[in-house]
Amino acid sequence: MGLGRHPHRQRAGAQGGMSRAPEGSDGQGRSFFYVEVDDLKATLARGEAMGAQTVVEPWEEIGLAIMLDPEGNRVGLLRSRG
Repeated sequence: MGLGRHPHRQRAGAQGGMSRAPEGSDGQGRSFFYVEVDDLKATLARGEAMGAQTVVEPWEEIGLAIMLDPEGNRVGLLRSRG
């Protein structure tokens, strides 16, 4: 698989992928991973209480939100399908 977006929710278990740094960025590597949660809004609120910052508000149609942890790593939140 080449560098690019990795489709999520293909199978159970940990998922990951790689992508190129955006044009004009400092080129430094960053971690970006997804975790499955029951409640997007509650998880964002808990993250913010611990110093995280919401980057993408809950997108309910697809069950996705994104936050930055205090170290600047992006954390994708996927709503549980269960």
